[in-house]
Amino acid sequence: ILTRLQQEEEAQYAFETLVCHAFVLLEQLWVRHTATYMMFNRVLHGVRECFRLFIAQEWEAPSRSLLPLRDFDISRVTLPPPIGPPPPLSQPPATSPARERVEAVAEGARGGEGTS
Repeated sequence: ILTRLQQEEEAQYAFETLVCHAFVLLEQLWVRHTATYMMFNRVLHGVRECFRLFIAQEWEAPSRSLLPLRDFDISRVTLPPPIGPPPPLSQPPATSPARERVEAVAEGARGGEGTS
């Protein structure tokens, strides 16, 4: 895409222009989805999807400019679903050999009270 730009001035600063557009898209998606810092990777995925769609559009009907990226319709992009919570940790058994030894020692220190 950068090599297909028509205007020489735009081609000279094409990379900087792409970076600026990426930040604009990032902010637009961030605000639209009321993102938190925990959603950063999902919003970044949305920016990549915007670029992918823009490149596909440019490939089909070249405008030879980066201006259409500035006005890209972010409603065409959906963020990936959040990753679910991790599976619950398996709980240790209620009694274990170590716990039984500790309880036996504690009971022996009390003098065996409570046993018949």
